[in-house]
Amino acid sequence: DSIQLFAAMALEAQLQQAILLKKVVDAMKDLCKDVNFDCSEKGMQVQAMDSSHVALVSLLLRESAFSEFKCDRPTSLGMNVDALAKIFKMCGPSDSLKLRWQNDADTVNFQCESGEEDRIADFDLKLMQIESEHMEIPEQHYKVIASP
Repeated sequence: DSIQLFAAMALEAQLQQAILLKKVVDAMKDLCKDVNFDCSEKGMQVQAMDSSHVALVSLLLRESAFSEFKCDRPTSLGMNVDALAKIFKMCGPSDSLKLRWQNDADTVNFQCESGEEDRIADFDLKLMQIESEHMEIPEQHYKVIASP
């Protein structure tokens, strides 16, 4: 029993709409090759530069965006954006997504589930060690704000 306690999930997150993350990853894949998803109890964050250091990607998915979110300790999950985009291609437009990572595991698990079609797609993605530093992005004041 004590061995199972150590294998507990360090990160477990569920999105009711996988398409949310799918669209974000699709937008990032043309700019960034490999990114770190920095996870904490506040949510998931990405900061990455394109290869020519012209464009900056800064993303924050707060824990409130997830229907379930549990992160035991802050961690950085390095992922290849193209591989991630391929995983999300298997998710339907109304699928939910479960993301799981166990302490010190070298893979992260993605599970896309369709309630209507009774279909579950399960993928493990190998994690990468990506060197990156956290950037301080100055507060921006925009003249125009676009909203859906």
